Amino acid sequence: MEYEFRQLREEELPAWFDHLATVFAHVGREYFMNHWYQDPWANLAGIEVAVRQGEIAATVRTFQRAVHMGCAQVRMGGIGEVSTKEAHRRKGLSGRLLESALHNMWADKVGVSVLFTGNVAHYQRHGWEIVKAERWRYSGLPVTLPGAMDVQVRPINYAYDIESVAAIYDRTSAAFAGPLARSMPYWWNWLRAKHAKTLVAEKDGQILAYLLTNRREDQLQIEEFGVKPEAVGALIALMNAVLEPAADAPKSMLMPAALRQTLADALQALPTPPERNEQKIMCRVVNPVALAQQMRPVWVKRLQAAGWRGALVLDTGMGSCCLRMDDAGLNIGAAEQADAVDVPKATFSHEEFINLLYGNGDAAEIGRCTTPAARTAVQALFPAVIHTWWPADGF
Repeated sequence: MEYEFRQLREEELPAWFDHLATVFAHVGREYFMNHWYQDPWANLAGIEVAVRQGEIAATVRTFQRAVHMGCAQVRMGGIGEVSTKEAHRRKGLSGRLLESALHNMWADKVGVSVLFTGNVAHYQRHGWEIVKAERWRYSGLPVTLPGAMDVQVRPINYAYDIESVAAIYDRTSAAFAGPLARSMPYWWNWLRAKHAKTLVAEKDGQILAYLLTNRREDQLQIEEFGVKPEAVGALIALMNAVLEPAADAPKSMLMPAALRQTLADALQALPTPPERNEQKIMCRVVNPVALAQQMRPVWVKRLQAAGWRGALVLDTGMGSCCLRMDDAGLNIGAAEQADAVDVPKATFSHEEFINLLYGNGDAAEIGRCTTPAARTAVQALFPAVIHTWWPADGF
């Protein structure tokens, strides 16, 4: 009997949870129920299934999100719950469901897609590429970092503190490439349990910084932070609260590149240089025109700062778009709108482009630009930025 490929129906949710609990027996049904019921953007249209004789054989879910991308917000489709029952494997089911999900995301003007996997080759066949997010491991602990402010360090009171923490998060994460744009329902529904161990730094009744950590044996993992720009010393105070000498103090810590940049001066007090550790995330351009339109607010500012005017066809390796900048602003359309064969072009492989978008690459060194003006535009569009993903947002 043939498989039926379609979207999940509401009355099939219990069977869908059962399917996931069968394939991911080590995780359990409750985990996937929480993924659904605690997601404020949950949408049945995002669940693709392959059904045979009334049984769900395979599924793919698209999580509807938006991500910060260097002071712009881009629509993102997170891929998760990819699963096929043992009896239905090696029949191309998940590949077909992924292609259907990509088609739907393109129609919904999703700019990029993100997923986490150990099966890299499977997803590369469908266009996703590895994008590295730098992390750094420091040893020689415990230690007291210099420059701490005199603040009160305490556990988060979620009901009282969450609006202040969310505002700090938005300000901190907006400058990076990759963190989710979070709504208050998302903070309350998806993140509340995950942020239960968050510490905040408070002074004169104002929260200045927050820190979320996770201890794994003798290593402290910094999972998320936020700080007001003028109060880095408050973040240092939080770091000292989890690093200062004690009987059970960690011997090493793993932190994201974003925190290493923020605490660059204070971290010089550590006795040994850090070791680089890379988190590998798979990303893909979905709709290049939609991506460019969503990047438009920040791209206008960057091109204006560079004094660039003209037209450019930007080939992402997953489709192209056309940029036209003049005194009226930046117009973005399909590449087919470039009405002259001599319009400058910047051409990238998809692996090159997606890494450039996320800050892993030098715009002056990669890609092929047909004119110096095209290269000037590319360098303006893609400045250095830090790729960051906070674990609490995992799907």
